[in-house]
Amino acid sequence: MVEYAQATSSTSEAHVEGFVRAYQEAFAGPPYFEDYSREQVLEEIWFPHLSDGMTVLALDGSEVVGFGCAVPTAQAPSEVRDYLDEHGERAGLTFDHAASWYMSELGVAESHRLRGIGSQLVKWRLRAIKSLGIDHYLFRTAAEGSNSIHLYKKIGATIMPEL
Repeated sequence: MVEYAQATSSTSEAHVEGFVRAYQEAFAGPPYFEDYSREQVLEEIWFPHLSDGMTVLALDGSEVVGFGCAVPTAQAPSEVRDYLDEHGERAGLTFDHAASWYMSELGVAESHRLRGIGSQLVKWRLRAIKSLGIDHYLFRTAAEGSNSIHLYKKIGATIMPEL
């Protein structure tokens, strides 16, 4: 049975390493084909989300089999905020970075895909964000070949082709 837990500063080293492995696996394959070192995952993903946002781990026993990360949009990387502002303006939209969250990362180990884990990771983050009084959140995924676009559509996300 898969359980879900929010990462904290006291998350076990084994779970941190499991997150790193799951992250590397999730983004090594299509459509991303990205290669991240352990240090990159920790410095660019783990620590920023731990201090400024949230990371939810999907655990099958002691094994990390999925993750979902989110940060307030105001804390998202500047290229994300700039992209939203630039493309949103062209689409007639404005983004209040102080009143929205950016769902920055989502991944499930290949061995555990198609079991609803991604959906649960999204729902867990949405509940946590809504409990903070936030009603606006943004997902981003690959325009083509996305493993998660069907999930976002299923939960009622508005697809913004301009963005």
